[in-house]
Amino acid sequence: MKQTNKQTNKQTNKQTNKQTNKQTNKQTNKQTNKQTNKQTNKQTNKQNNIHNYLYFFNIYRNNNQNRAN
Repeated sequence: MKQTNKQTNKQTNKQTNKQTNKQTNKQTNKQTNKQTNKQTNKQTNKQNNIHNYLYFFNIYRNNNQNRAN
């Protein structure tokens, strides 16, 4: 009986730990991905804003040069 309980507890604990770890990892990964995506998007937006500014600035400059000529 003692051996059976020991085996059952061992199995139950193993299963519980597996499930807990799975849930914890899922939550951690979700949080990490959220943070990473936020940071990546922030950086990408910053780069795109600079690119757009330079693009339109060049159009503006070229238009002014064409008028001067």
